[in-house]
Amino acid sequence: MADAFERLRFDSEISWKIERLKHIQASESAAIDGSSPWVTAAEIYDEKTGRVPMRDISDKPYVRYGKDMEPVARDAFMLDCPFFSLEYHQYDILVSNKRPWMGATLDGELVVTDPMNPWGFPVGTKGVYEGK
Repeated sequence: MADAFERLRFDSEISWKIERLKHIQASESAAIDGSSPWVTAAEIYDEKTGRVPMRDISDKPYVRYGKDMEPVARDAFMLDCPFFSLEYHQYDILVSNKRPWMGATLDGELVVTDPMNPWGFPVGTKGVYEGK
């Protein structure tokens, strides 16, 4: 399972955004299945294939708010769940080796550090933090 994904590391937002175009991410899944009120599957396809420029929505108030709240949400999670360690890699993309079109930029990566956690997970168990 450890070899199921390759970690791609980037040191800037622009290089990360360029690489994201090569992969389907969770944030695009609603458009792909037709349930997004903001963007269609055809528009995602056109962006991914370079037919149209990638839209920049970073100036939208709800996008700025969400981005600004991410560290607050991570800190609040850790206050509630101190039996984990949490690492965040802002510009990493995990790409599936089996399905290279599938990528993920995680909100956080968890490791169980306390055997007295409520679920009884063994120390060292890995998980994903997704903050919404």
